[in-house]
Amino acid sequence: MAKTIHFSFVDNDGENTSKQYTLSYATHSTRDFTRTVMRLADENCDKSKLYCKLCVSLSQFAADNESQLHLFVDEYQRRREEALEKAMAYSYQ
Repeated sequence: MAKTIHFSFVDNDGENTSKQYTLSYATHSTRDFTRTVMRLADENCDKSKLYCKLCVSLSQFAADNESQLHLFVDEYQRRREEALEKAMAYSYQ
């Protein structure tokens, strides 16, 4: 499980846009990572430019059995989504 997402976009002119965001909880959820990157891209990237490269990295890893409860996240729903993602990833192997 990871908590911090770092992403970098490179446009056709070679200009780099980088941002880092730390979630309030560690997660396996590709959906959470994707939503965060898309939101930060909407806020920070020039929509008139063509981007040719995207780099995403994760940090602040935590063990699966270590999690902190979050008041504003439905824990049951989060666990269901993570189990579904794991099952989908396993079926593609």
